[in-house]
Amino acid sequence: MNLHALHLFHVIATTGSITRASELLKISQPAISGYPQLICRSFSNSWSAKFKQQYEEVEMMINTTNSNDALKQFLNLEVDLAIYGGFPEKYPDIIQSE
Repeated sequence: MNLHALHLFHVIATTGSITRASELLKISQPAISGYPQLICRSFSNSWSAKFKQQYEEVEMMINTTNSNDALKQFLNLEVDLAIYGGFPEKYPDIIQSE
């Protein structure tokens, strides 16, 4: 993973939109639209490999979905962990942020 890709991912997450991120960075939307998936794949592959080496007996599945579906799956106890990239003020009674 390179720093440019990580920076693009951060701006997308901060603005909450690829369109807003592309406008802010003055980069075309198609030029950055593939970076979130690239970052997620890169992170999940390296992280999951290390995790599986340490905890061979644990069964793990990593799924990628949008933030709203991730939150719904977590609230419905369909998953044990969800990484939510939205704005916490949208769900003030559910999501705590630091």
